[in-house]
Amino acid sequence: VWAYSEPMPVQDIPEVCREQVAAFVTGTAGVAESIMELLAEGLGLERTKFTDLTFLQSQLFVGHCYPPCPQPDLTLGISSHTDPGILTVLMPNHVPGLQVRHDGAWVDVKPLHGGLIVNIGDFLQVVSNDVYKSVHHRVLANSSNDLRISVAMFYNVFKWKGEGLGYYGPLPELITPENPAKYRNFTKEEFKANFFGKSLGYKNLVEAVKI
Repeated sequence: VWAYSEPMPVQDIPEVCREQVAAFVTGTAGVAESIMELLAEGLGLERTKFTDLTFLQSQLFVGHCYPPCPQPDLTLGISSHTDPGILTVLMPNHVPGLQVRHDGAWVDVKPLHGGLIVNIGDFLQVVSNDVYKSVHHRVLANSSNDLRISVAMFYNVFKWKGEGLGYYGPLPELITPENPAKYRNFTKEEFKANFFGKSLGYKNLVEAVKI
């Protein structure tokens, strides 16, 4: 796991995977920026609104390895949850296991060679005032004979608005008398306490700040 509020220094990456990780970090940043521009336009905002708000600047790189499980029906790889931040860009290998919750049922997300999976996080659900929704997902225990590998880049806000600790909430441009705020403002400290203080299982941030 590597976490940075600025682009990841290449020299901090172990030499054994430096070239591959650096390429993934650079490539996913381009994908995330393009998606954020489209999402901003979808809200009727300026194309660069999310990047101007530093939604690309805080990065968390995570690698997961799921070994074969002798009794996969008795456990999970990762329990049901939503991602807390803005956006997640995920690259799995060929071994399946990821599922998303849709219409009350768990749906398999089949890995596509060379493909990426993008998740919207709770933070974006709040700032978009419920226009974009984070999705519950989980990972099944590995029933394959091969290792299941996935690498992910999580994006979050770097510079917080407001005075003192700063705050965030639904973007003011999206609030109207006909469409009032569905969430209250929250501070950086509240966000951290919510993230580290609760287990996986539901939309932690969304439930905590819902009006």
